[in-house]
Amino acid sequence: MATTTTLTQLSVPKLNAGAVGDRFILDDGVHDHSSDETISRSGIIFIAKNPGKAIIKGAPIHISGQSVVQEAFELQYSSTAQTVCTLSGANTKFLNNKIRFGNPTSNRNDWFVFKADSILLQGNDIEGKIGQGNEILLLPSSGRTAKNCKIINNRLSKHTGGSANGTEILRIGNSTIAAQEFNCEVAGNKFEYYNAYDSELITVKTSGNDIHDNEFLNCKTGPCFRHGRNNKFRNNKCIGSGLRIYGKGHEVTGNTFTRIPLSQLRQIVIGNGQYAEEEQNTSAGYTQVRDLLFENNIIDLQDSTDDIGLCLGYGSYSLKPINNKIINNTILGSKGTLANTTNGASWSNNTVSGNKMWATGTAKYGDMPISGYVKEDPNIVIPPPTPLTLEERIIRLESAVFGVN
Repeated sequence: MATTTTLTQLSVPKLNAGAVGDRFILDDGVHDHSSDETISRSGIIFIAKNPGKAIIKGAPIHISGQSVVQEAFELQYSSTAQTVCTLSGANTKFLNNKIRFGNPTSNRNDWFVFKADSILLQGNDIEGKIGQGNEILLLPSSGRTAKNCKIINNRLSKHTGGSANGTEILRIGNSTIAAQEFNCEVAGNKFEYYNAYDSELITVKTSGNDIHDNEFLNCKTGPCFRHGRNNKFRNNKCIGSGLRIYGKGHEVTGNTFTRIPLSQLRQIVIGNGQYAEEEQNTSAGYTQVRDLLFENNIIDLQDSTDDIGLCLGYGSYSLKPINNKIINNTILGSKGTLANTTNGASWSNNTVSGNKMWATGTAKYGDMPISGYVKEDPNIVIPPPTPLTLEERIIRLESAVFGVN
């Protein structure tokens, strides 16, 4: 039978002496954890007595046991190691914690590294990372994978600093495993106020992932499908950030992009590639964009940029985007160019239809073919028809029933 134990002092050895289903409740207070330890016992539940009132500071606690639940702490871990906290137990549930890790090193410092399948990171408030490293890194190693993980309803905010790549908020995989299906779900999160070095906010380097219903607010870069196939970016609200795309078979649907005051690379970019397939891409280069569905997105540039809002073809690489569907989108703005090709790309090698564009102020429509769009102001509200009078309704009924004109 499962037991419940209240801990007045933090003791990882007591946690590891538990049995499957045992609950350990940590009392309120500041618990100073002096050295790295690992929860290795599977199936235990480790929770704060009162949400946010049990604070663990100092050295991190890792999780290697399977199906462990850790919930409702404030964690103030501080480590100069490349990985601060490793989650390597399958089915780990890391829930509703407040993350305020220290930043004691200028070297790379990844806050969470997933090294197991089906990890759930949900409801956490993660803030204040400075410098190199990711807040969350899904990185299989030594025969382990990190597939079918879920990153849901978290807040990730205020990442600053850094002077090189590898400063993303989230990275899913790496270039050597891009063709593998990871099936990671990233949903309902708030990504806010990113002001670090990297040109990629979320880097996707695997296949079959689904990023949907997130909010991106004032981040000085955007997500990137960097490697992989068949990834989805759906129903996201992007305020101040764009999206960059490489690879085959992606779906980008139902998103709203509002004001992108960033460089051309950080607008909505469908890039040129160096390789036709991920298996050929052994140099961490760029894979050709093919079979992309880009549909029902709204790009509202307003007066935020002089650049191209929807850019087809970026970079001087030889493999241009082909066989993509760019359909039923709405693009508007009062500055910049709404939609345009660059570096030899062509709309003619793709399906372009049903789009609506509206340029005001100094904005230009760009070179999308006339057959691919109509000029229509999406802000015009058509009033509902005036209701018919009783006499008009009777006349219509008589006409329909008796053929009276």
